[in-house]
Amino acid sequence: MISAILTMAERLNLETLAEGVETVGEHALLAQLGCNHVQGFGIGKPMPFEETLDWMRAHEAKLLDPPKIRGHHTG
Repeated sequence: MISAILTMAERLNLETLAEGVETVGEHALLAQLGCNHVQGFGIGKPMPFEETLDWMRAHEAKLLDPPKIRGHHTG
């Protein structure tokens, strides 16, 4: 069902937002299916306003240095 909705949104030239994303796996699957934006506890939990700027800086730094995916090398 999610794939069908995302395909329809793409054909209608609409951006998409998935709510309630709680895990890296959910986020990865939605990205592979073409979801433009996500929100949920997997991205960030509710926090006091005073902590928001520090969280934003840390999150932005994390996005600039994504984890490396290691492949198997033969030879």
